[in-house]
Amino acid sequence: MILDKIENLARYQSLHAGIKDAAAAIASGLPSEKKFTINGELVWGLNLQYKLRTETEPLWEAHRKHLDFHMVMKGDERIDICDIANTTPTTEYDDAGDYQLFTAKKEQSIILKPGYFMILFPNEVHRVGVIADLGDIEISKVVLKLKI
Repeated sequence: MILDKIENLARYQSLHAGIKDAAAAIASGLPSEKKFTINGELVWGLNLQYKLRTETEPLWEAHRKHLDFHMVMKGDERIDICDIANTTPTTEYDDAGDYQLFTAKKEQSIILKPGYFMILFPNEVHRVGVIADLGDIEISKVVLKLKI
């Protein structure tokens, strides 16, 4: 997992070819469509708005073909993380959707705030959309998918 300020994103360009494209798109302004492409299949994204929930409601998920790049635009979101070795799959892997669901016990929690980004790797099973503070009920965020 990587957690840092958006202004430091360029530091991570050597980790994945799509990070340079993501940094350029963020600097110039991301598209407003719900689903958009930055660099074909290498980098694409989703604009999301949703209500946050208690920690018992969101599902645990992981991906095999993409790194998950999360960036909250409005609100604070808690993201819980667990290493895949400490989880139990509850579904088969969905190749078309690039996800698998799990049961897990939280090992870490991160409060993602505007101005920061988080990159999650395939071994990091995560639960997003958890209420970070009783004052935040809805968030607006961008999730970029970086093909690996």
